[in-house]
Amino acid sequence: LKSSILQWDLLEKNLDFKHIKYSLALITAVLSFEWKSDTNYRILPAWITFAILATIFSYIWDIRIDWDLLHRNPNNVLLRERITYNKQVYYLSIFLDFILGALG
Repeated sequence: LKSSILQWDLLEKNLDFKHIKYSLALITAVLSFEWKSDTNYRILPAWITFAILATIFSYIWDIRIDWDLLHRNPNNVLLRERITYNKQVYYLSIFLDFILGALG
């Protein structure tokens, strides 16, 4: 029972973070649409702020939740305990995910 409760708490936290992730992306998209029709550039600072927040949050979500990385592990720094590929593949993927996410 205790294990089930702990798993439910973790699921609820993930759902909360998922709501934040998609809310930031939605706000960024709306501000982007509004910015294109804003001739005074009043929306630009808000759009840049939300775009940066959405990118960072999405990046952390990809690495921590989707890929299950960024663990404190003495054998594999920032990786999970059991890894399938060479460590360099994971580190390169983490780096490329950041670069491509920032460009996209």
